[in-house]
Amino acid sequence: MPLVAVTRLLIGLGFLGANVVAARDVFAWRRRRTSAIVTWTMPRSPRVAVGYLLGTITALLALFDTMVMHQQAFAEVMMTAYFLWLAPARHRIARGFYAEGIWTSTVFVRYTSVGGVTWREGKESAELLVSTTGRDRATRLVVPLTHYGACRRVLRDHIGAHALALSGLRLDLGAHDARDDA
Repeated sequence: MPLVAVTRLLIGLGFLGANVVAARDVFAWRRRRTSAIVTWTMPRSPRVAVGYLLGTITALLALFDTMVMHQQAFAEVMMTAYFLWLAPARHRIARGFYAEGIWTSTVFVRYTSVGGVTWREGKESAELLVSTTGRDRATRLVVPLTHYGACRRVLRDHIGAHALALSGLRLDLGAHDARDDA
């Protein structure tokens, strides 16, 4: 198999994996969106236009490869699906607090997996840092100031009801009531 064909196959497989992850997130959000407590959509990124441009170019390449060159266009089709459908759909996922957990900027974290939380307050938004139990990993959630108070109340209520049991993975130091982390 020529090097170009192998490279295209590997790129296609990589985008297939990205498509599966993005589709899983979109369908999980569609199932969970009725249980939203406090959510918001992320602001539109200037990179969205670049994604649409890349998707259009790869769609045209796929058409060229299949109709003119009579070649398979697996990689181009996977890239087109990602840039024109899945990446924008994933960006529209409402971030925030749901009945089962927190949808952070990148992943959904169940309340039972939260090991620690801390806030960083800024001028235009606040940032909730969430560490997960069993992993040396933290993720963040950018919270608009209009939702900041409601988010703190939701966290405080979950901690008070022991639905969110913070473990020793706290992100800040000092002894205090765990509900103050909200």
